Formats: sequence, C-alpha cells, structure tokens
Amino acid sequence: SQFVEEITTFAEINQINGLEKLQNEVLETLHKTSTNLYSHNEYSICVYNYLVKDFEKNTQKIKDMKRDLDVIFKKISTLKNQLREQHPEFYPHELELEEEDE
Repeated sequence: SQFVEEITTFAEINQINGLEKLQNEVLETLHKTSTNLYSHNEYSICVYNYLVKDFEKNTQKIKDMKRDLDVIFKKISTLKNQLREQHPEFYPHELELEEEDE
C-alpha cells in the first residue's frame, strides 16, 4: 500500500524490522501476562468458593454454639433460682442486695 511505501522511504528496513520485532515481543509478553492473569483468576475463584463454604460452615457452628450457650445459661439461671429459693441461707449476700434495691 502507499502508506507502507511512504514509511519505507522514511526509515531504513533495519529500523522497521527492529520495530516489528519489538511489537512481536510486546505482543508475546501481553499474551503471557493475559494467560497468567487468567490462571490466577481461575485459582482465585476456586479458593474463594472453598473459603465461602468454609466460612458459612463455621458461621453456622458459631450460631449453634451461641444457641447452646443460651440454653445452658437459662438452665443455670433456673437452677440458681431454685437453689436460692430452697436454700436462702447460702445466698445472704444476694439477700442484702435485694434489700438495698428496695
């Protein structure tokens, strides 16, 4: 084409070949970078999916543990109240606190 002919008149063939070689090197580097980035993204997706499942599982365990602890706390509180009613002599300090509150 006319454009190519004009360029060849302005630059030596060695310069053009050097530019073409440089462009091919840049293109090859871009392809390698793109491939590496794609591989990294695929790996990241796999790790993320694993971690999300693990996180959800651990979150559920924590919720279950909290629910269990709430039940245990209620049972302890109930037992403590029963003991306080049956044996007030063991809780004199609490009787004093109740009198001060009134």
